[in-house]
Amino acid sequence: MSDSTRYSTKLSKSQLGLYALPALPLSLPTLALYINLPTWYHEQWGLSLGFIALILFFARVSDLVVDPYIGRMNDRLSDRAQRRVIILGGLICIPSALLLIYPVEHLAAASMSLGLIGLFFGWTLIQIPYLSWLVRLSSNAQERIQIASLREFLGLIGLLLSALIPALLVYLGYSSTEALRAVVWIALVLGAVTLTLLMANLRLKPSIKPRTSLKQTISTWRPIQRNCLAKRLAISWFFNGLANGVPATLFPLYITTVLFLPESDRTFYISIYFLSCILSIPIWIKLTRSIDRMNLWRTGMFISAVVFIPASLLGSDSAWLFIPICLLTGAMLGADLSIPHAIQADVADYHLWRFGLSQTNLLFALWNMITKLALALSATLAFGLLELMGQSPLALALIYALLPSVFKIIAVLVVQDFKLSANTHKKIKQRLAQETIR
Repeated sequence: MSDSTRYSTKLSKSQLGLYALPALPLSLPTLALYINLPTWYHEQWGLSLGFIALILFFARVSDLVVDPYIGRMNDRLSDRAQRRVIILGGLICIPSALLLIYPVEHLAAASMSLGLIGLFFGWTLIQIPYLSWLVRLSSNAQERIQIASLREFLGLIGLLLSALIPALLVYLGYSSTEALRAVVWIALVLGAVTLTLLMANLRLKPSIKPRTSLKQTISTWRPIQRNCLAKRLAISWFFNGLANGVPATLFPLYITTVLFLPESDRTFYISIYFLSCILSIPIWIKLTRSIDRMNLWRTGMFISAVVFIPASLLGSDSAWLFIPICLLTGAMLGADLSIPHAIQADVADYHLWRFGLSQTNLLFALWNMITKLALALSATLAFGLLELMGQSPLALALIYALLPSVFKIIAVLVVQDFKLSANTHKKIKQRLAQETIR
């Protein structure tokens, strides 16, 4: 059997859809839980904002800690066992989410704490194998970009719906409590349906047998530490996460405090940002067919950094200039969502070839942990610096726009001369196929 036959990468549209669809319900409750839920617990259940922040912090820490352990566990599990892990994650998410939106009376703090910890844990059980399956869906670098792009595209749709559904329900006369609960129920129902279809019908390519014993595969961290490509990609991913997280945290304040626009304009600006991102994804996919993926991602990050700097100079008289900035940076976000995930999958192949170890789930777990860490630190960094600099509009503008641009430039420099092109990856896959045949 030839390599090209054995490693056919043509994925049917039905299989592509089965894999990508769960991304929508998985992202659907994002804004409701991260933005609306804390305010709801403060206003409806009387918890102080400081206490809520403490609950969120410890829930996030517990979430970060378990990622690598779940990744290592999945590396030694069979395909069927990984599917059971995802099902278990869904079964944990359901009661946890319901506890969050229907807290026990007089035990609101405990309900919020247990609900968040359970939800984050179940979410991680689903997310790590789900993300790592990108490696086994296709061995072709270009097709991986298409798969990851569709997944992130549907995730963005879920994110938009997370903002629009509560706003629409409140406009129709429903209370904020009813709107919050509606979003969570929709996410749970859609999640149950899409994950059930995924578990029952998704066909994964057989994993390549590692050269090293399973016991050694799951017991050593040294290969991860020696994988320079994985480390450089992780560091760049971290700084890019900070660059995206800081303005996301300060965006509501920037609109009202720096640009002096009404709160209602927040929805307008965030909508054009995400719509620009969604529309740009097919363009980025097309560009990857003729331009090296890493060079393309670096270019996107660099353009985003340059374009975003002028946002630190805007005011009420120049607020209209924020529209083209949102359009351009939103388009550059399309590169962040469509390209790096495919590069991560290629680095996992490189790791298997270079070290003979099947640690794909651990690698994706570490990248997932870095994403969460960057998001957590970005909020702390943004508000901490704002407090130190006196909470003035100038300080807010500089932290909102200038600091993320610096982080973007660092992310670009870290992956300079990243030696894993599409041709190199193709050769690695061929060598892995030859080793398997032998």
